[in-house]
Amino acid sequence: MTEYKFPQKIYFDTILKKIAMIITTNTKNAKVLDYGCGAGLLKLFVKNINTSIDVTGYDIDSSLSEIKNPFKNSYDIYVFNHVLMYMNEMEILKLMQRIKLINKNAFIIIGAGKQNYLSKLGSVILNQNAHDKTISSIETQMKIIKKQVKIIHRENVYLMTEIISSKFK
Repeated sequence: MTEYKFPQKIYFDTILKKIAMIITTNTKNAKVLDYGCGAGLLKLFVKNINTSIDVTGYDIDSSLSEIKNPFKNSYDIYVFNHVLMYMNEMEILKLMQRIKLINKNAFIIIGAGKQNYLSKLGSVILNQNAHDKTISSIETQMKIIKKQVKIIHRENVYLMTEIISSKFK
């Protein structure tokens, strides 16, 4: 988990606020899984808008997770914010297929970092290796995503992240 300070905090908080707005706009009472929750900030942003939405955090770091198994229960909304880039193609494909088996009507929200020149420049200026553990490029992620889901809406954040709202095909 990365702890962000200015100016990265503004960038990531903006992404989380936009995802929280998508969640709260699309439902009144929902069960949401924040897959790769980190410190659980998405839950806080959602609760600030609508306390009746249940956000559960899952992270590979068990000390950050509220649950051990993200596939034990069905959720209405699954959020993958800056997570898929740390998986290879097969892992992303299996993840999407597994969720579809659990809930074929799930709403999927993906925050995909573009890893473009602007973000790479920011990494150099801020002396951070933000992309050093990346496995899948945004192009790879989008190729897999487009095969699995129907994109409902896309939103660009600071030209560095795509927020994709989708449903399974």
